[in-house]
Amino acid sequence: MKLILLLFTLSLCIACNSDSHSTPQKKNENSISSKSNNEKQTIESKKNTAIPLKKHKEPECEKSELAVYVNDPDDSGTNIRNSPGGKIILTLDGNENVFFLTVSESQNGWFKIKGNIEGLEGEINLPIGGGWIHSSVISVDTRNYGRQQLKLLDVPRKGNTVATIKEESYGIRIKEICGSWVRINYKGIMGWIEAFWLCGNPLTTCT
Repeated sequence: MKLILLLFTLSLCIACNSDSHSTPQKKNENSISSKSNNEKQTIESKKNTAIPLKKHKEPECEKSELAVYVNDPDDSGTNIRNSPGGKIILTLDGNENVFFLTVSESQNGWFKIKGNIEGLEGEINLPIGGGWIHSSVISVDTRNYGRQQLKLLDVPRKGNTVATIKEESYGIRIKEICGSWVRINYKGIMGWIEAFWLCGNPLTTCT
């Protein structure tokens, strides 16, 4: 009888120990499952979070110079001003009609003159501080003397082609300069061209 009671007690102890070991395992499994779900939610949250794009500043135009000539349809003379649209400081003789100058920067359709102005009768000195001339009275010619095809781009350097100049062109109006690139009006089409292909002297070739 004692043997039976001993065996019964032993079996109960074994059963209790088995239950006590199984419960933490289930808790551990639940903990792992919960952790895994949290990690998945964190990853998904990161994927759905929009990363703000860095704004790149447009590159500034390098300082440059461009030779141009006066091409003014008004015979009464060409005005030089002390600032864009400012006070007239000099009027070029419309009868001579051939003047050469160098511009160094552009601003709202106006170009700053660097140095003095060359005319057929000699040099014309500008007051201290220089002068400004409007884009509507200055021009350049192209120097594709070997019939090179010159591409006009929508933006400087790596833009798309908007037109092609297939032969020498004269009296082209310039609109803006940006480093070694010039924005011109070619037969009503606005585009950028390398300054290398432009000539600021209508009386001879630029080589």
